Amino acid sequence: MKRKWIIIVLLLAVTTAGCMALLKTGKKYINSVTKVTTVVRGTFQKNHKSTALVTSGQHHQFFNGYITSLSHDMGELVEQGEVILEYTDVYNHKQQLKAAVKGYITDINSTGVTISDLEYYLTAQLPQEVMSLVEDGEQCLFESTGKQYLATVTEKNMYGRSVSGRTLYQLSLSVENTDDLHHGQKGILTIPLTTLYGVLIVDRKAIYETRDGFYLLPADWLAQGADVSRSLIRVEVLDANDEVAMINAAAIEELEVCVIDDFLREFLSND
Repeated sequence: MKRKWIIIVLLLAVTTAGCMALLKTGKKYINSVTKVTTVVRGTFQKNHKSTALVTSGQHHQFFNGYITSLSHDMGELVEQGEVILEYTDVYNHKQQLKAAVKGYITDINSTGVTISDLEYYLTAQLPQEVMSLVEDGEQCLFESTGKQYLATVTEKNMYGRSVSGRTLYQLSLSVENTDDLHHGQKGILTIPLTTLYGVLIVDRKAIYETRDGFYLLPADWLAQGADVSRSLIRVEVLDANDEVAMINAAAIEELEVCVIDDFLREFLSND
């Protein structure tokens, strides 16, 4: 019996040693492939993202009579001067309704036709606190259907309208290279707001988020010899854009930290 217990203890010792060796090897592997970045004091660009709509001038053409024939249907492109429909007026005379502009037919009814011209621009609905930070002539980025377009602020309408209990204001922007756009198309508009200088920033991918808060993992965490969870440094994330996060914490300027990729995130979550 005594021999049996000795064998069991030896097996447990070997298993534990093997697990520790694997864990140590795994940590070294993670440390060798993990990318590193540095917390610096620099410039942070505060942005606002909003849904934007491609729109254009709406031209309403009316007639008094009843339609006898249609040359074009809704959604079709018409040239300026092209016949859209024929109708009989109140004097029983046959008439033609011709397009006043080149564009797409967006509505046909018993009293008129609406044509959207090809002079496309963007509109976005913003709350007052955002609109007040937008500058005339500001360069923005519009993204839709996998493509990006440069847009410029042309008008800030300060007459608000209530939408779902909030007062929103319309921002209008011109767009460069509208060849692939169409009336009614939606996308995401990124608007630069305030630029902050001399603040602590770090690559956004270095932020490790948990239910308890936000953390950074020092690049030398393995050399510290402590558990990875004890090496994490808690930070306050004040704001973030697509590239960097603006953070607040003591004594972390110029600190080298790990970029949290999927492999490292899985390791941290299992620690």
